[in-house]
Amino acid sequence: MLILNDEAQVLMLKPAEEPAWILPWGEMAATETPQNTAERVSREETGLELLDIECVGFSSASSSNRVHNSRGEPQHLHLFTFVSTYYSGSLRHPDLIEQVQFFNISDLPDTAVPFQESIQLFRRWLSSRTLQFS
Repeated sequence: MLILNDEAQVLMLKPAEEPAWILPWGEMAATETPQNTAERVSREETGLELLDIECVGFSSASSSNRVHNSRGEPQHLHLFTFVSTYYSGSLRHPDLIEQVQFFNISDLPDTAVPFQESIQLFRRWLSSRTLQFS
């Protein structure tokens, strides 16, 4: 999920004991829609309540070497990329997150896969918005 401030900077998280910055993300509960998941994850990981949200992309991939269920079986990932430009609340982070920070799109830190695909979707979305409003 991509959360933007009024300067079009992207909110990223730095997990404790991990080398890469990540975007806020989380698993979808059986009773949630993808949008509900994005809204919940934002509250849990950043303290921000999303006031608008737009799905800008979707991808699906097998994750045989990355994510496994409790039985050790590989999972299939569905990655929805949402963008939100309006939110309320105070920025905070839970114990497993070391830092929460906004970055300029031209100066993003190294990110973990699969977040690079979301960043590319965001860049396309942002350029289309800029062209539309200029």
